[in-house]
Amino acid sequence: MAAVTATAAVTATAAATGINKMMPSRPASGRGEERGFTLVEGVVTLALLGVVLSFAFVSIKLFVSQRTLDGWSDTIVSDVRAAQQLAIARRSTATVTFTGAAPSTYSVSVGGTTVRGDTLAGDLTLTSTTLYFNSQGIPVDSSGNQQTSAVTVQISDSTTGKSKTISVTPITGAVTAQ
Repeated sequence: MAAVTATAAVTATAAATGINKMMPSRPASGRGEERGFTLVEGVVTLALLGVVLSFAFVSIKLFVSQRTLDGWSDTIVSDVRAAQQLAIARRSTATVTFTGAAPSTYSVSVGGTTVRGDTLAGDLTLTSTTLYFNSQGIPVDSSGNQQTSAVTVQISDSTTGKSKTISVTPITGAVTAQ
């Protein structure tokens, strides 16, 4: 009981003189205020950051591959439509030749003159085929007979396994990519 009375007296004296206001309080551990990070906290943070960045890298790589496939698909559709329009404008047969051997290429020729051609990115491959358009822009076979079924070209990405199919509808010659 004497110890409780002495503690109460010291607390009352400290409160009256304002000593507690000048002394910073310390945590119960008695270590005082600490700044910075421990080594374990830093290692854990770096490990988590590495995991997040690895997922982001994979996602970005897949996104870029998909955009490359979409971009080439759109370019080929545009060039096939241009070949069709050139056949009509020049009143001649237009030929679009796709080669599947690495590296995959395609070329557009009108009246025997190559007017456009390109080589695809290394991861992309095409099915080998040839499209013909007569002077009216209608898809025909190599003998000049009108096509009775859709002509298709497949563009595939070897890294993702995804592909798109470009098709030319018989009679109308509509060119689409799916």
